[in-house]
Order: sequence, then C-alpha cells, then structure tokens
Amino acid sequence: MVKLISLPTEVASHIFQACEDFPEVIALASTCSYLHSVWQLNSATIIWKLAKESVRCLDIVLMAVRATAIVLEASQANSPPPPFPSMYALSGNTQKPTIAEMKEVFNMQHLVRCVEYMYFNSTRDESTLFGGGMLPSEFRLYAIQDEVDAETEVRKERFYQAMYQLLLAGAVLCGSYNAPFWEAKKDSRTEFIEQCKVPHFTNHDELEGPSPLTGDDRVYARQFPVYNFDVEDFSTIGKWREKEYEGIFGPFAKWLVDEGNARRSERLEPEPESELVDSDGNYVHPERTTDRGALQDLMCLLVGYEHLICKFTNADMVGRYAFGRFAEPGGPPTFHGKTRKVTIILFGVFRVEEVTMPLNIEETRKVLLPVTIHPSLKGSDQETFNIWHVIWSLTRYSRSPTANDRSGEHPDPPAMFQLWFFALRQYLNLGFSNGAFYQWRESMWWEDVGGGTVFHDPEWAPVQPYVKGKVSWHFSL
Repeated sequence: MVKLISLPTEVASHIFQACEDFPEVIALASTCSYLHSVWQLNSATIIWKLAKESVRCLDIVLMAVRATAIVLEASQANSPPPPFPSMYALSGNTQKPTIAEMKEVFNMQHLVRCVEYMYFNSTRDESTLFGGGMLPSEFRLYAIQDEVDAETEVRKERFYQAMYQLLLAGAVLCGSYNAPFWEAKKDSRTEFIEQCKVPHFTNHDELEGPSPLTGDDRVYARQFPVYNFDVEDFSTIGKWREKEYEGIFGPFAKWLVDEGNARRSERLEPEPESELVDSDGNYVHPERTTDRGALQDLMCLLVGYEHLICKFTNADMVGRYAFGRFAEPGGPPTFHGKTRKVTIILFGVFRVEEVTMPLNIEETRKVLLPVTIHPSLKGSDQETFNIWHVIWSLTRYSRSPTANDRSGEHPDPPAMFQLWFFALRQYLNLGFSNGAFYQWRESMWWEDVGGGTVFHDPEWAPVQPYVKGKVSWHFSL
C-alpha cells in the first residue's frame, strides 16, 4: 500500500480536486499534516474550483467571516474594533482562506439557509422595522410558485448576497455604532454605560419600561456622527455628519456600489438609450440605468435587512426587549436534533453574538433562532450594552421636523437607514421617493418590502433624483 506521504504533491492535489463537494475537501485536509501542507500550497486552485460550486457568493461570506473575526479578537482584548478602510483587503483574492475560516463559512452559509427557509415558511408574524405585522410568509411562497430554474437561481443569488453583505456591514460598522460605549469606558463615564445596560431578569413580569437617556447623555451620544440620524443632511449638523459618513459608511458603500455595477456589466450588454423611458412612457433618471446594478444591490440589502433582523430571539433572558428584538416568554427554543453555531455581528445590533441553529432547517418553521453574546465575552460589560436604548432615547426626543406625525402613518425612517441615504446620495445622486415609508395597511412597505419583491423583480426601487435641501420621502418632484 502506498503511504499518503509518499504521494507526489501534484497527485495529492488532484485527489483534492476529485472530491464531490467542498466539505469533503476540508475533511480530507484535516486528516494529516502532509495533506494539510498540500492544501496550504494548492488552496487557491482547490478553493476556486470546488468551493464556488458549494457556496453561493463565496467571497462575500468569506469577507463577513474575516471581518467578524477581527471584531471578535478586539472585543476579547476589551478594545474597540479597528477601522476597515478597504473591503477588498478582506477578499479571498487578496489572501486565500484557512481551513478554520472555511469551516466558519459553512456555518454562516447554514445560517442563511435557515433564514431563507424561515423567509418562505415561518409561521411567526414578526413586526416590521416600522412596527406592525410582517406580511405572512405564504405570500412570499406564492410569488415564486411559477419560477423556472434559471429565475430561482438568480433570486437565490440576490437573497444570499444581501444576507452576507448585511453580516459584513454589521462587522465593519460595529466600531462606529459602539463608539459611545468605548469612549465612555475610556472617560469613566459610568452613568452613561449603566443607563444603556440591559438589566438581567428571570421573570419577564419584573421588567419595567426603560427610562430615556438624560439630556446630558443625549448630548454626549450626539457627538458621534451615526447618532445624528434625526437631522437633515443640508443642516449645519447634517453637513458635518455627511462629511464624517465618508469615513464611516464610505468604504463599505463604495465597495457595494462598485461591485454591484461590475456584476451587472458582466451579465448584460450596455443598455440602449431608449431605456431612459419606461414601459408607461415615463422618464427614467439616468442614474437609474447607468448605476442600476448598484441600485439593485442597495435595494436587496434594504429588503434583506427587514427580513434578517427579525429572525432572532434573545436566548439568555436579558429582558423582554433588548438589542432590537424580543425574548421568548417561555425561554429559547429547544431543537430536537443536532445543532450548529456561528459567530455573527448583525447589522442593526452591532454586537458579537453566537447563534444556535438546528441542523435540520425545517425546525425553524415555528421558532426564532436563539442568540447570546459570544461565550468569550459573557460576563463583560459588552454583554449588556444596548445601542438600541441610545437610539430609542434619541428618537423619543427627535429633532426631525417631520417627527410630529402621531398617527403612525408617516413615520421617519429607522436610524439604520442612514447607510442607504448616504450611499444613494453620495454615489447615485438619488433619494427615496415621496411616500416610500408611508405605513397604511396596504402600503408599499408592507407589500413590496414584506413580500421581498426585489429578489424576483430587480427593477423595484422606490427612489427619485436627489434634490438638495429637500427631505426626499416627503417631497414630490
């Protein structure tokens, strides 16, 4: 019998490439030091041949895994995460993944598979980002019943891409949203930190409503650009904020815009000038055509945010409502079979967390996915620091001129939408269209966002040309 160690490297490399799927490659590379060394020397060829066939949007999920690991390492050192000046530095094209990274890639892939199953099959009627019930999942299932295989592949690609981009955004923007916490620690501003902590209760009935931040603490929070979401971009504060956003949102947003346009240009021929007029004879702004790939990706990201953030529940009974989600009254769900875990930083929560997932994704039909702080951070003051309390307090004392609608029909958009406002304005010269966020029962948000229209109809985009000095969603051209 020929020993593996006596095989020429070229032969061992071909054995890797003969594997049926990428998990087999990982298992084989883990069997002995010789095969591991062959993997390291030939990982580029092996990964890009097999991994792309097993993992949708491989490079994006790898980037999310790497960014998450960087933030986790900083958090374990009780330090704020470093800035991410370039998304491309996280790419597999820059540095090929390790076996440990690929294992986490598969865990993150399983998470998105769970989310996708819940998107179409969940019996839970969760709230939208604006409050109120989400469009039931059967409507989304009905919308795709006549899909052909090619359409299904394109829809899946958009869905998975958006989810991975959100997980990447959660990691790279985590530092900016947690900046008040880290600065308060450095300055020994203990009162601010204590106000923003979630009290730990074992009985939900014990929890009283939170108290808003004091006036001084609201002033303190607004020293940080992302917490000035309630002013117009053309105001004095807004101009300062927009300049700061170039360093905060710019690296991620510019990468997303460039990659979106590049993907579209690879798939399609240049669009004819006649496409400046739509099927109803209406004028379409040039940015809607030349940057359509970027616009599609931004809209998929927006709708993805609506459908990702509501799929989780607090597993450690840290309060009835914390980190933007509810805890289950009866405690976290118990899965019947084997489980998997993955480390994530959700966009909108910006906390290093561990998700428990059932191996059988169909077990998610009636439950939400339980999350806790990452085990290595349990017991630290990071465990209970809740940026949602900061946002809730600032929203309650909003400076927005359009915040006085008490009917709930014309609410201001959520604080996290600053990423989209910046990207649309800065790179596409667009804003959201008039009425984009109106909230009557049959509103666009409830039907099109709740129904995930953009994943199977990429032309969906409630935007209009940006007009300086106007709040676009309250302004009709």
